[in-house]
Amino acid sequence: MIARKLLVLVTAMISALALGSLPASAQDMSVAACGFWKDSPKAYYTHCTSDGSKIWIRVDVRGGEWWDECVPPGTTRLEADFWGMDPGRVTNAYYKGILCNDPGLMRFHDGRMAHR
Repeated sequence: MIARKLLVLVTAMISALALGSLPASAQDMSVAACGFWKDSPKAYYTHCTSDGSKIWIRVDVRGGEWWDECVPPGTTRLEADFWGMDPGRVTNAYYKGILCNDPGLMRFHDGRMAHR
């Protein structure tokens, strides 16, 4: 009887430890993938939304330069190399709190506008 209770207790403890190491939900995992991320040297921004909105993000580049870009839902590669910059120079990107209409439209720190 004592052996059986001990076995039940040990099994319950092992189960609790195993479950404690898992994410709380699939939603928790998807939230971790939103926003700025790098796969060296490439940089990306994932706009997670269920409403189809397009947003302005600010992309910071080492050396003080930056550009704003209108991104659609999903993942956008931040193509610094496309504009003649080393892709490893992108240091961060963040939502500016503003919606936009034209995905791919870019506004540079020096006032230039471009489209992907």
